[in-house]
Amino acid sequence: MRIQGGQMKGRIVAGLTAVSFVAVMAWLVLAEEPAAKQTTTATAGLPVSVLEVHPGDATITYKTTGITRPRWPTEVVAAVDGRVDELDETLEPGSLLAKGATLVRLLDTAYRSEFETAQARVATAELALARLRREQTVLKKDALTAFGRREPHIKAAEAELDAATAVRESARQRLNDTHVTAPFPAIIVERLVSPGQWVASGDVLYRLAASDSVDVEVELSAPTWQQLGDIANGIDATVTAPSGRQWAASLRYLNPTMNPTTRQRSLVLKVTEPYRAKPPLLPDQQVEIGFRRPPMAQVVSAPASVLTEDGKVWTVTDDKLALEDVSLLSERHDRVLLRFAERPKHDRLLVRYPLSIMLEGQRVSPKLVDDQHEGAEG
Repeated sequence: MRIQGGQMKGRIVAGLTAVSFVAVMAWLVLAEEPAAKQTTTATAGLPVSVLEVHPGDATITYKTTGITRPRWPTEVVAAVDGRVDELDETLEPGSLLAKGATLVRLLDTAYRSEFETAQARVATAELALARLRREQTVLKKDALTAFGRREPHIKAAEAELDAATAVRESARQRLNDTHVTAPFPAIIVERLVSPGQWVASGDVLYRLAASDSVDVEVELSAPTWQQLGDIANGIDATVTAPSGRQWAASLRYLNPTMNPTTRQRSLVLKVTEPYRAKPPLLPDQQVEIGFRRPPMAQVVSAPASVLTEDGKVWTVTDDKLALEDVSLLSERHDRVLLRFAERPKHDRLLVRYPLSIMLEGQRVSPKLVDDQHEGAEG
């Protein structure tokens, strides 16, 4: 009986040992499963969202700001002294004038007397010259000296006539200057003369500006000049006033010099008939400028989030990352228009949200997402 009891204990111990071994093995298998999953995930690569982009034609609009300036700002000054004799009191700032319209008339009595006196002097000189020439015709030229032929007399009479004519023209100009008119189609910016006022030569009477157009000064940085290309050949511009009204603008000229402060070059646009609309486009206000370029080829439209901090993009080829240089053509709201520096005609998978941990050649698991934006116009 003792022997049988010992055998029973041995069997129990062996059974417990086998059960413990099976439990340990099962635990080890379960413990290794997460590691296996991690290895599988690492092999699959970094998950990234990508967009499939196709280069195409696009019409690009670049927006900036400018300042409107009056065209031909001019001070109309009195050329002669005198009292204001005629003044249209309805001519106030903002009034439009035709070329040659009367601005003010000065009392011209003294200047008309001066002109008539000069006119009489001219008539007297003409008479004296005619008398001498008549006398000369009855003389025998071959028997007399130059003095006897009245040659110096006629020369002096001709000089007197020239002097009298010059005095008359000066008097005529002074008489005409009593009638002050608009030198070109203009808008009155400021009126500085009153009825009955005595004005001296050099006094400012009005400040005018051309009414047929207004200038718009726009300063552009060097990168912007590159984006716009050859502005002189085929570019349209739109000016948007603070009121929201839009105006078509065209290029007046390119400034050949740089601003010494901003180190930027500028151009000047012109807007025709700015003052006749309601509301008008007034000088010295900030406006928005939209430059519309001719259609461009090989342009990609994408969300702005595809750009890295240094203005590049990540693309995926054969499940591997590549960092590519692009030219940013336009940026509006949350969209950008760009062109790839190399192989610009090729379609690409563009990483939607680039990460700072991405490396060149890194293996990824791309997931294609839809780009909800339609169209490529910037």
